[in-house]
Amino acid sequence: MYQQLMMFFTGLFLPALLLYILYLKNTPDVRRPARTRIYLNVVFIGYLCAVIALTIIPSERFSLNRTIPLKNFIPVLNTYKRYAMVTYFENYQGIKNFWQNFIGNIFLFIPMGVFLKLVLRLRFKNALITAFAVSVFIELIQYTFSFFGYYRYVDVDDVILNTIGAAIGFGLWRICRSMRLFRLNGPVSFATNSRLP
Repeated sequence: MYQQLMMFFTGLFLPALLLYILYLKNTPDVRRPARTRIYLNVVFIGYLCAVIALTIIPSERFSLNRTIPLKNFIPVLNTYKRYAMVTYFENYQGIKNFWQNFIGNIFLFIPMGVFLKLVLRLRFKNALITAFAVSVFIELIQYTFSFFGYYRYVDVDDVILNTIGAAIGFGLWRICRSMRLFRLNGPVSFATNSRLP
């Protein structure tokens, strides 16, 4: 976890923030976003860096006798079997880990659903497709890293849970907007101030 936090701040967020600042400096004043939108763009950049740090940066090395990467390519069924096994043997740590992974994968992508609407102005279907594609990309990177001796459990159910999280985030944004909790005068665009449709 310490390695991931250090990589988040020094290796990901600070360079990304610097690039965004350089982008703003080279953007004409007419096309430059408002200050509130710039702040929200920075939050979006920070969120993406956090997702990379939590999901892609290797967390620990494989033991020397582990040669087959951990993976699950069967949706739902293997996850159900894993939960049934830890509950049957009353493995409380296993149950805790299961629910942390289950809930964590959903919560991780809830902000994604919000940002895909606010920043990229995607409709619900396109937002889900994008979130799905991002999650698949993460799993592919994890699977690739596993061949180089880094521990990452590749699970197709993570993709399903991530996509559900994005759908929840998109829905929450819709609810908040209908309640007029969002009062921005347009999308949080990187370059324009056009209004939301």
